[in-house]
Amino acid sequence: MRNDPAETVMGHVCVALGQGTGAVRVSRAAVQAFHAHYRPVVTPEVVAGWEGYAVQVLERIRAIGRVATQAAIERGKTAIGPEETLRAARAVEVESDTPLCPPQAGLPEEGEPAVGIETVILEQVCVAFGQGTGAMRVAREAVAALRERYGAVLTDEVVRQWDAVAVQVLERIRAIGRLAAHLATAAARTAIGREDVLRAAQAVEVESDTAFCPPQVAPHGQIPREELAANLLTVA
Repeated sequence: MRNDPAETVMGHVCVALGQGTGAVRVSRAAVQAFHAHYRPVVTPEVVAGWEGYAVQVLERIRAIGRVATQAAIERGKTAIGPEETLRAARAVEVESDTPLCPPQAGLPEEGEPAVGIETVILEQVCVAFGQGTGAMRVAREAVAALRERYGAVLTDEVVRQWDAVAVQVLERIRAIGRLAAHLATAAARTAIGREDVLRAAQAVEVESDTAFCPPQVAPHGQIPREELAANLLTVA
């Protein structure tokens, strides 16, 4: 699932959502509703043609983030919920001419398969990363690197503990986004790439006190998955 090209495209879309929402928190329920709304239209044809679609699609997803943020602010909410997200999606879709943002008929039908919590957590990570990067373009391989790095530690135990650690973890993911954008800018690149994500992640992890962003060992790669997952139980 983590290396599925369609899920990487959804991660790319979630990064753009985060870029649109800025600093306003996006609830897990909002991410789940967003996934259920758009994942069905990420067909093999869309994945194959993603490089051609991405510029238009991602700008419209950023617009959804901006509209959803404004709606949440107007209601005095501290986090964007599923209602603001879906209403914003429909409003932008009416004006859209891209295959990934067609006008939708309504909410997902009752009884549709639930979105897996692991999928939602990884998409929350992508949203938070986008909130950190700001307006800078993020390459698809950068999204894949982010998902691979943090999907590797999503054991059942980590998932069970997610509500307790999410606030800390997602703030550090935003920091990774900010640093990745800085690294890409310093190198005079127009988009954040895979190496920017990995370098930023390693730097933030060294300073982190959450188990989902642990320091990584060198030179032979990451701490074993089982050790990373076990560390979660020590988070204060």
